[in-house]
Amino acid sequence: DRERRLAKKAMLQRKGKMVPTVEAPAVGICNHGLGVLDGAFAGAWVLNHTVKLPADWWVFSGASLPLIETGKFERGLARRFPQVLAQGAKVLHIGAGVGFVEAHLANIRPDLTLLLQEDCPALRETFAAICAENGLAQSERFRLLEDALSDGPGDLIARHSPTVLLLSDPRITPEMLPSGLSQIFLMGRLLEAQFATIQRYESVLTAKGYRPDFGFDSVAVRAFVA
Repeated sequence: DRERRLAKKAMLQRKGKMVPTVEAPAVGICNHGLGVLDGAFAGAWVLNHTVKLPADWWVFSGASLPLIETGKFERGLARRFPQVLAQGAKVLHIGAGVGFVEAHLANIRPDLTLLLQEDCPALRETFAAICAENGLAQSERFRLLEDALSDGPGDLIARHSPTVLLLSDPRITPEMLPSGLSQIFLMGRLLEAQFATIQRYESVLTAKGYRPDFGFDSVAVRAFVA
């Protein structure tokens, strides 16, 4: 039952056993690990901006936990994204992780349509738990898609017709970057994994007619506008 699962987590933590995490901060190594145990979180839920997150070491990295515990998780993104997205934008986030940014946007920008795509089962499970804890119901304007990334973002874009694209899946290559959107953001696990070669992505986007938007911390997000 839930109490036994929580006791198992606490025992492993006391023994100092390292458990792979399923979410990383803006910069750091992100491993797809065990995730939560059937929705049983060991840590307290802490309000970060408008979204309560679990301060659980099985879910978030050690570097993220102090930020979560003080309500400062992804503070820059939570402040900046609501300012730069156009009224009525349709946002598709490929590799959305636990969906923190979208949950926050759903609370303060009801004009947006927020579509999340994530292949990792542990991250999908955590997103569902965060929605439940925060009373966020999924709908046509805010939902986790069933679509897999498959061969690239092209099919997802054709199927859902976003105006804004957030790219966090590290499997996305520069050759997969699309044309025809108003904004593209490179972030999360993609930026972590490809940081040394990110100029290749920037060159492709520039050639496709996008220009950089320097309003974000470049370590956390690379933003481009058409």
